[in-house]
Amino acid sequence: MEEFTKQEKERISAYENRKMERETLGKYFYDLSKIVFTTLVVGGVFAVISEQNKLGYLALAAIGGIATYGLAFIGRNFLKQ
Repeated sequence: MEEFTKQEKERISAYENRKMERETLGKYFYDLSKIVFTTLVVGGVFAVISEQNKLGYLALAAIGGIATYGLAFIGRNFLKQ
């Protein structure tokens, strides 16, 4: 009986570790998406306002928006499991 409770505690501990790992990875990808949004999208918009090469910066902002969505989606999937 004592061995059964020890195995049960190990199983619960392993589950908690996996859960914490998923939460950490989810938060990491959400934070990464915030960084990409700030640098590429917001930076691209400000660069369009002040620079002559507007098409290049608009493309950079569009790529940043797509990357932001992708990273947030990955983070959501980690937290959803």
